[in-house]
Amino acid sequence: MKMFVHGFSDFPWTGWIVAIKDNYLELGDYNVFSINWNRLAHAPWYNIAATNSRLGKKISFCGKCVN
Repeated sequence: MKMFVHGFSDFPWTGWIVAIKDNYLELGDYNVFSINWNRLAHAPWYNIAATNSRLGKKISFCGKCVN
């Protein structure tokens, strides 16, 4: 399983995430997830997005539970 999170003011279907997903699927049988947090990472509210970045710890915990 592979999980990717887009950056600040970005989207889960942005080019670099799609390219990484495609490359992993060419290499093998992976479940690839792109986490959409764009409502919490929306410009110009960087300070709020930085606070919301704690979401990463929760995503990491979920990934450990699934594996």
